Amino acid sequence: GETWSPLTETNIPNPSASLQVIRLKHSKGWAMVFNDSDQRREKLSVALSYDEGETWPDKRVITPRTDGSYPSMIESSDGWIHVTCSVKSDEGKGIAHYRINPKWLTKR
Repeated sequence: GETWSPLTETNIPNPSASLQVIRLKHSKGWAMVFNDSDQRREKLSVALSYDEGETWPDKRVITPRTDGSYPSMIESSDGWIHVTCSVKSDEGKGIAHYRINPKWLTKR
């Protein structure tokens, strides 16, 4: 946070929604939670980067059937990633919590 690089455009889709990036302590790299869409706050996804955000090769959608908004993410002491977000679906609105094993993000 002491110095900043110039602003550059990325190829990460975003519908003018918030995202969060954290540096992982238990596994190598960064994790990002974001809406993988240009149009709507849908397809809330978690992606991993191993080159300080230059590329995000491993990615999984965690909310395929609901809108996920205002995501927040932490890494717990056991190395799992926890994501919370506001959700809206046909069943109503609420707060969702997802517990994600980073190994699941890298499986194809």
